[in-house]
Amino acid sequence: MFRIAHNEAIDELRHTNQQHTEYLDEQALIAEVDVPLEDQELVAVALTVVLQLTPRPRSCVILKDVMSCSLAEISELLDARDFDAVREMLADEVWLALISRAKFRGVAEVGVYFEKYEQVDDWRLALGVVEGRIAILVDDPRDRSPHSAFFMLIAWDAGQVSGIRDYRYARYVLRVAAIDQL
Repeated sequence: MFRIAHNEAIDELRHTNQQHTEYLDEQALIAEVDVPLEDQELVAVALTVVLQLTPRPRSCVILKDVMSCSLAEISELLDARDFDAVREMLADEVWLALISRAKFRGVAEVGVYFEKYEQVDDWRLALGVVEGRIAILVDDPRDRSPHSAFFMLIAWDAGQVSGIRDYRYARYVLRVAAIDQL
């Protein structure tokens, strides 16, 4: 991600090659253009940032940016089941509605829900949009259908998961929902 952002910034600077003016008290001031980092400096900064990542995210960066793996390949290689990281994102007052089955409240109860998902292997996750809302699309890897098996709507508050609406047992909703994969 850092490399992509850096390259976009360098491309923009090369294309514009203009000095920006900023007016203050009716006088034109010329802003200094940031000098791009030398390749060795850039490598040092990027390496410092990558080394601060935990092993799983660091592996993702290497697989994507160095080895040019697709997101689907990375997900398959790493098995994408890091529920400890998901549990850390839960708000204290998180709620979960397992549609047509049960409701849970709080980190402890919702944590049990993730333990159940850790025990099954009939799913693969992808990011998507359902009715204009960010969602997790769930596919069954044994099913060759191009459509998702079900989805989960996730509510966010201050950077934490505040609610989960899981449609695993209400798959009929897929027939009428507008779904797009990102």
